[in-house]
Amino acid sequence: MSQRIIDRSWKASELFQSEVEVLAANLTLPFLNVRFNKRSTCEDTNAFVGSGLYAIVYRNKLIYIGSFCPKTNLAGGDIRGIRWARHLETISFRGCHVSIGKGPLRALLSRSELATHAVASHMRLPPDRLHQDRGHVTGINRAAFAIANWDVFGCTDGNVLAPNGF
Repeated sequence: MSQRIIDRSWKASELFQSEVEVLAANLTLPFLNVRFNKRSTCEDTNAFVGSGLYAIVYRNKLIYIGSFCPKTNLAGGDIRGIRWARHLETISFRGCHVSIGKGPLRALLSRSELATHAVASHMRLPPDRLHQDRGHVTGINRAAFAIANWDVFGCTDGNVLAPNGF
């Protein structure tokens, strides 16, 4: 039996809306405050249901390859809410659900090119706020990628899905 391959592509800004979430000061960090919501105005949701491979491209460069094979009907099997929103949160290092482990944070702050970056000062806040599991744990490579692209991800209005990005 052969399967037909369907090749589709979207800009993240077509599928998601990013917005700053206002939380109590003790619940968030100044940069971990963006929520990525699925747009209800995009095409038929059947395009986002079922098994498949996907790639995330940023500024015309491949940055991530993933696979999706839903075992349950969680969130209707819609990959946007199950996986892609989570990737946007962790890759941009802006999601309100993001945390980072103690070891990766130490390693990140020890990198000379990042130690003096503006966001690094926020990372030195009481560490338990960064380490508290909020649902989406990121790693050193994703955090370093976000900091290297902070010209887009660091915007104060939360619009991290700029047209020249994802």
